[in-house]
Amino acid sequence: MWNYHHTLAKDALFAKQLLFAVNQSGKRTFPDINSGWHFDDKVGQKYLLESIGAPIAQTWVFYDKKEALDWIENTDFPKVFKLRGGAGSSNVKLIQNHAQAVRFVKRAFGRGFPSYDKIEDLKENVRRFDWSKNSQIALGKSVRRLYMSTRFARIIGSQKGYALFQEFAPNNEYDIRVITIGDRAFAIKRMVRSNDFRASGSGNILYDKNEIDERCVKIALETTEKLKALCIAYDFVFNKDNEPLIVEINYGFDHKAYFPCPGYWDQKLEWHEGRFNSAEWIVELLIRK
Repeated sequence: MWNYHHTLAKDALFAKQLLFAVNQSGKRTFPDINSGWHFDDKVGQKYLLESIGAPIAQTWVFYDKKEALDWIENTDFPKVFKLRGGAGSSNVKLIQNHAQAVRFVKRAFGRGFPSYDKIEDLKENVRRFDWSKNSQIALGKSVRRLYMSTRFARIIGSQKGYALFQEFAPNNEYDIRVITIGDRAFAIKRMVRSNDFRASGSGNILYDKNEIDERCVKIALETTEKLKALCIAYDFVFNKDNEPLIVEINYGFDHKAYFPCPGYWDQKLEWHEGRFNSAEWIVELLIRK
């Protein structure tokens, strides 16, 4: 079992490859290959979810600069621009107009974007600053990284040679995060940040069951079954017709943040009241599988 991290250089270099090799040898792992190969890879997620007909926010990926610029001439805005990696709303930008999209595409096929956005990281730590010791340390490290980047960014290098855009769903004041482990699911509502369109990483969470649109739970359980995965977390937004759309998936989450969840759903969407430890579910599933 390895909860590898998307911003640790060693993990990024060989975690997926090692876990896949162990899976192929006949051993069980967490994450299993169906849960983890697409982790921190929004390009891979686009192709995967489209292949099974999952309801996703329409996503375009370009590997040719001219094709991307031609598309910009014939689309409307705003659109969401994403790098293939990044969590907690990092490396996600709202593109408001044609000119801004052109600038981003030219950079994507030029010098590229750093895998670690030091300006965005500083803004995030300022937003979260609360005078606690840990908060002061985090902010101090963020300031230091303005002059000395992370080891991860130095090793992985810039992201370039592609451009990924996603349809923007307006008027969403929150997103719904659903986590499935085997045939069970639990969920939270995450309110968007102040003066922003992003909910992931906001820290403003509602746990009440009545706040959750059960259509999201149903889609998540069905999608996990199609993917034959052990554990998947889904982020949902809603389009102009109030239909839930998946915008991102991953295997990893901070299980302690979900301790306040009042219960969970089973495969039949029946509600089970009571607190639980999702990490124990994963261990049980590996043993039982």
